[in-house]
Amino acid sequence: MVLLGVVALSGCLNQPGDTARIELVSSSTAKGYRLDYYRNRAYPCAVSGYQTFVVLTKLGTDPAATRPMWVKMHGGGIGYFNAAGTAVPSERWMHEESLASLMGSFDTGLMASVLPVMHDWVRARLADD
Repeated sequence: MVLLGVVALSGCLNQPGDTARIELVSSSTAKGYRLDYYRNRAYPCAVSGYQTFVVLTKLGTDPAATRPMWVKMHGGGIGYFNAAGTAVPSERWMHEESLASLMGSFDTGLMASVLPVMHDWVRARLADD
């Protein structure tokens, strides 16, 4: 049974990602960045909503310019529903994330230190061109 599941699911790995249903939800500015909040309706969350993400662009820079993309991913993405229909381990991360939730980790902890360093690194790489 497990082998059948592995074989069936491995066919999904050969499929390209679906970007046709990505929509811009909102744009705002904060702390010197433009924040574009997106929803991808091709990928529903297990309980409610869809997969969301934020793209930050430094204000005053060309948004069409080629530059490295930095990605911050948080944990989650595992779990199942038991015979009673209850999410295991919990449904906390099985809902669409709001812009506030996605941006919450940028003001504290590691990300508060990483963003300024990232800009210095990118600026130095662009100066090398």
